[in-house]
Amino acid sequence: MAWIRLGFAEQLEFLSTLTDAHWASLTPHFSDSLKSDLKSTVMDTYLNAAQVTAQWYCLNSFSDGMVYWDSGAPRLPRPVHDSNAPSAPYNDDEPIDSSAAAIAGQGFIRLGQYLDHRKPGA
Repeated sequence: MAWIRLGFAEQLEFLSTLTDAHWASLTPHFSDSLKSDLKSTVMDTYLNAAQVTAQWYCLNSFSDGMVYWDSGAPRLPRPVHDSNAPSAPYNDDEPIDSSAAAIAGQGFIRLGQYLDHRKPGA
């Protein structure tokens, strides 16, 4: 999930740099229903995905921002999230993944910067 967080944020950053001419050059590859509003459709879809994965991460991480190594791991305790509890790296269930926290953190920063730059007047 952390890579998804980061990936959508990076794509939003990149796609926001494309000119209208770039977007127009892509339209032949899409259906007629998407051609007229391709940029808006793609950007809205990617932004929604970035925000949904950010929300998922917040709801499934410990108070210190750590998560289990795999959200579908077989020995995850249920419920995974306890907003008041820090992670327990030496638990008996599943490993905690500090690299996922770092990757997700970069995704949060990049998404925040993207959102900040798209504010009116910014």
